[in-house]
Amino acid sequence: SSYAEAIEFGDGAIKHHGMLALAIMTAASDAGGALALATDASQSSDSSIAAKAANVAGLLTLKAGDFGASAKWFEIASKIHDPRQSPIALANHGGMLIDQGRADEGLRLLKAARKLQGPGAALARLNLADHWDNAGDSRRAEHELRLALRAQGARFESLVAPHYAKFLAARGRVTEALHVLERALPNSLGRRATEIRAVLGQLTDAVEGDSRQLQIEESVRVDIRDEPPPKPAEVR
Repeated sequence: SSYAEAIEFGDGAIKHHGMLALAIMTAASDAGGALALATDASQSSDSSIAAKAANVAGLLTLKAGDFGASAKWFEIASKIHDPRQSPIALANHGGMLIDQGRADEGLRLLKAARKLQGPGAALARLNLADHWDNAGDSRRAEHELRLALRAQGARFESLVAPHYAKFLAARGRVTEALHVLERALPNSLGRRATEIRAVLGQLTDAVEGDSRQLQIEESVRVDIRDEPPPKPAEVR
């Protein structure tokens, strides 16, 4: 592939870009090999490549259950101060800490990422919303989801929309959920668009199923109502 050629024949940033791209492509099939590639790419002199590679390594080690290594990679990525990848690293690290029961530490990182721009801020708000929802605070959860949906603009709407739609649907607000998805779909591409269409289909089927169920129940009631009353027993 062109990425393999970049690794073999490229130099500097080109070589590290090829390593990073190949790590992302092979993460699902060869996590160990992908981690090795991401580790090498994290040494790039290009800060955006180095930070993204550290983020990828953090996610790979997180998936493998190596939380200590994952935390170190996210710290490396956040300290590179890349405007796109550093907030993502803070959001990833904060979410991981909350999942480990270290809520105070996790919330501090998520709130720091929330102040920044780009997908990292949206991801931080999603993690915060998940935390508040699990804590039973629906008001705070929806506040974070609303801000994530609005503040990041159309570019990141596709990241937030499925999460917000599921949140709304779980509370019986299916019409609102459908509106959120329908609005986000035209600006969505690839995996994001596929996810939105899947959630949209599930909610549409649920609405149609409820409608069919209602019609069946109404017809049953009509049938019962239209039945003639039973004849009184004859007195002998």
